[in-house]
Amino acid sequence: MIKERRSKSPVRQNVLHALSIIAWFFFLLALIMFHYARPELEYGIIRYFGLSHRDHWLMTPRNLLILFLILTGIISSISIIMRQRYNRRSDDSIAVNQISLLVICIICLLVILFR
Repeated sequence: MIKERRSKSPVRQNVLHALSIIAWFFFLLALIMFHYARPELEYGIIRYFGLSHRDHWLMTPRNLLILFLILTGIISSISIIMRQRYNRRSDDSIAVNQISLLVICIICLLVILFR
């Protein structure tokens, strides 16, 4: 068993944690904007009674959704690059949450922009 020589967390580690929290916060904001921007689902009961529904994206929440996804992707990329640059030992973490968040943001942006 390897004895840990550091007595406290370095500033760099705190910055990485803060970047992770900020990225997840922007992703949460993007999910909220997605809820308000997307077209309404047309259920069978709506079609049966002939009720109106919105079948297009609202532009202001859609633009905010795209902005939040881009910010999430940028912050995740910065966090991944910083972590790769400052990892010294082979047993340091690889930040799977930031990698998965970046992949999810890229896929969401591609689907929203090219659909």
